[in-house]
Amino acid sequence: MKDFLEGLSKSAWETSCARYNASRRLKIREIFSTISIALIGLSGIALSLIQSSFGDVLGNSFNNLVTAFSIILSMLLIIISLIEWGFAAGAKSEALFRNAELLNEHERKIKLYIGKVENDNSSDSFEQADVLRDEYEKIKSTCTFNHSPLDHEYHKIVRQRFYIANTNENFGLIRSIKGRFSYAISSIWGYLLVWVLVFIFFCKVIDKVI
Repeated sequence: MKDFLEGLSKSAWETSCARYNASRRLKIREIFSTISIALIGLSGIALSLIQSSFGDVLGNSFNNLVTAFSIILSMLLIIISLIEWGFAAGAKSEALFRNAELLNEHERKIKLYIGKVENDNSSDSFEQADVLRDEYEKIKSTCTFNHSPLDHEYHKIVRQRFYIANTNENFGLIRSIKGRFSYAISSIWGYLLVWVLVFIFFCKVIDKVI
């Protein structure tokens, strides 16, 4: 009985931690998408100012470059806006966070019950344990969005001392670095790429002006 309850408590703990991680990751994605949209909008304004100031002096080649850059920025703005609107990272982040809070509360409830029953193997204890198991499944299923294996892996890396002490899992330096880097970059690499492209195009425009 106690082993079953401790396993259920561990499952609730792992799921809640993974969903906290997923919530944070998606919130970071939402922030980066907002910054990217603002960056693209400001870039378009800056291009217009540069073109109005230097377009007549620098000629057609410069104007063609700026026009091409403006078209690319407009396309990126539309694409990012549509992707983020469809993906709804903020709503998913909020739903995962609320579900993690419920699972965290349920995990504390299970631990409290473990302390109450200890070595009690009566039929009432088994029935209550089954009720707790069913409650865990229901809480988990109330969130239509699930965390990714990446979020669970990051949880294990952060809490690796627990897993080293209680399981046979190995946590080498490569696994730790890979897991942390993958978690940090997974939701924002596309926006970082956009920032690099915008920077490169602006360098070309500034080079023409200079």
